[in-house]
Amino acid sequence: MELLCVGATRVFSKWALTLCLSPAFVCRESEGQSQSQSQSVKLQRSPQETLLVAGMNGEVVELDHDLQEVGRWTAHAGAVNVLQAGRETDWTGKADASAHLIWTAGGDGCLRAWVRDECLSQAKPEGPDATEESKPGAALGDSAAVWSEALCLFGPKKPITAFWWGEAAGAFALGYERALYHWSAPEAQPRKINGVASLERLGQAWYGCPKTGAKAADIGPLAEFDPITGNFGTPVFDDGFAVWSLKPWDDRRLLAFGVDRRAWVVDPIMARRQLIEWHCESSGPGSLILSNGSRLLYGEGAIVCDGISTDAPLRGLYGAVEWPRGRVLFAGADGQVWIFAL
Repeated sequence: MELLCVGATRVFSKWALTLCLSPAFVCRESEGQSQSQSQSVKLQRSPQETLLVAGMNGEVVELDHDLQEVGRWTAHAGAVNVLQAGRETDWTGKADASAHLIWTAGGDGCLRAWVRDECLSQAKPEGPDATEESKPGAALGDSAAVWSEALCLFGPKKPITAFWWGEAAGAFALGYERALYHWSAPEAQPRKINGVASLERLGQAWYGCPKTGAKAADIGPLAEFDPITGNFGTPVFDDGFAVWSLKPWDDRRLLAFGVDRRAWVVDPIMARRQLIEWHCESSGPGSLILSNGSRLLYGEGAIVCDGISTDAPLRGLYGAVEWPRGRVLFAGADGQVWIFAL
């Protein structure tokens, strides 16, 4: 399947780093209460979804179904490297499985959870947030601050590059300095586990490679990892196969970019790996499974769909989501969200 570029939407002056889908909400009265009786507004999911885009400048921008901006706020002092949708937890004061939040992590070493606390509107923010634009959570311009900070976890002095929510186990984040940080409770200081070069979760299991020396290529073999003890287990392969990065491929396999500078699909349970064609030797591809079952690989100037390659409008594509009406959206290094038709 070949993709066709049909446009782009400017979000930042440069560097849109990642994006994710977030449920759109509409205001509803609480059950059994009139509007005058209700002290809070109940938010329910709309059939439509909104798009959240993270920037190098520390901002997160929300776009509606037509990719028009409806909200913008400062999430971090530094780049927003992680942007994920999640569910409410008791760490934010409630544990409503039907409620949604988003997680962000950034260049300031902080991990934050954000909850939607009002309807989408064009009302201007009031109070100190109206002027303190550098403060995390402050609305910018005329857009309403529809997401408010519910939790902030302070972590490394270096940027956070990856995040996982571990349910009962707590929160985990991988730092730029190749260390894993584990928060076992919202008020706890994180435990630092040094020497984690790459890491990914696959179901309930974790896999990664240890950092074995000071040089960039000093990486140990891929093995199962225990994030509670910080210990690596027996290597998955007998030949010392090691990887720079790991990403989910499906529910039982990982997408790996090896120290051999090739891309692989790895089944760590069966100890099997398959080489996949990828044109670049400096970094591995991003991956997205479409609703029709097609697989997208993207990055470094190319988009590959089911083996058919399309030239990308720029080299840096840092995230992808499927969008209604047969569209795929990519976050671009030029600060735009690029729109492709299937």
